[in-house]
Amino acid sequence: MKTYQKLLITSAITALLAGCGGNNTLPQNTESGTKPAFSTGGDPSFLKGDTQIAIASFRVVFITEGQKMQAAADKGRWGSSGKASSTATVKTKLTGVDSQLMQQITDQAYTNFSQNLVQQGFSVLPLQQVTSNAAFKELDKRDNGQVSSTINSAKEMLMGKKSSLNEYPVYSPTGLPLLAESFLCKQIEPLFKSICLPKVASALGMTTLHVAYVVDFSSFESSARAGMNYATDSIYANAKVSTGQNLHLKPQNTGIVAINNKGKEVALYLNPDNPYQGARAFGESVEATSSTDKAVSGFKNALGALSAVSGGTARSDSTITYEMQAQPKIYQAMVNDLLKASSNELVWGLEYFRNKP
Repeated sequence: MKTYQKLLITSAITALLAGCGGNNTLPQNTESGTKPAFSTGGDPSFLKGDTQIAIASFRVVFITEGQKMQAAADKGRWGSSGKASSTATVKTKLTGVDSQLMQQITDQAYTNFSQNLVQQGFSVLPLQQVTSNAAFKELDKRDNGQVSSTINSAKEMLMGKKSSLNEYPVYSPTGLPLLAESFLCKQIEPLFKSICLPKVASALGMTTLHVAYVVDFSSFESSARAGMNYATDSIYANAKVSTGQNLHLKPQNTGIVAINNKGKEVALYLNPDNPYQGARAFGESVEATSSTDKAVSGFKNALGALSAVSGGTARSDSTITYEMQAQPKIYQAMVNDLLKASSNELVWGLEYFRNKP
């Protein structure tokens, strides 16, 4: 059994997301002594002795915006009114990473993943045979890099954040069409149980993979006390939130789903304790707060001041945006390293279940 490599954790501010029930963590690689980063969901027993693999879906989601809001009050619980309240919102935007670069990263990731499969003794079905399959051809496709629809854009404007990972730029490798989130494939985003790929796996007659990587670029840190109970604390707690550059693969949303020709599935997904994070800055962070955000904050604060005069709640609101201006070559090299290292471990996981006694 070959070893796999990981990047060292350099900074970790990751949210604990809800996991799936009945999951197991992969065993430690005895040759490398490295703690596994991926857990499994489902029954992997069908992979035993399996050497033929078809990659029918391979996507890289590039998160290009981020947002974090923190609120606090001098008394009452989260959502209640107090004598004073404060909200702080930090937004981030990624620039300097264009469509061509995202496509290059995705193509390289697919090449590395396929080569890892071959090196570990798997036989990978050529892309042409996957795309020419009748069941695959029937699936709805979408263009690489396509972003949110008008409806989703309106929702984003009202809510201030993306409601779906597929509203960010999504790319599939050259030669493998990107599957659309249609009625039949709506659960594919990005590691949910798919109700269309089992048909493809059945038609191909072999284990079929859906591979998903979600690349994020920032991390947020909030004031520790905000949102707590201030009923017995008369000290005003300002809401504070900061952000930093932190290229990383998004936990729970990064991994693979393997489906055999009888419809059985197993998922390998990245744990919250995520070792796949960048070790250095990839560009320059510049404040780029819009005039609209400044005006909205000023209006809210003015209303809060008037309310305080009449015995109501005083408000202090602020919104700031940082533009992460990436240096393209540095960003590309760092993301390539993250995807390559994680693909080594994902393929090792498949090999482990294939060879498991």
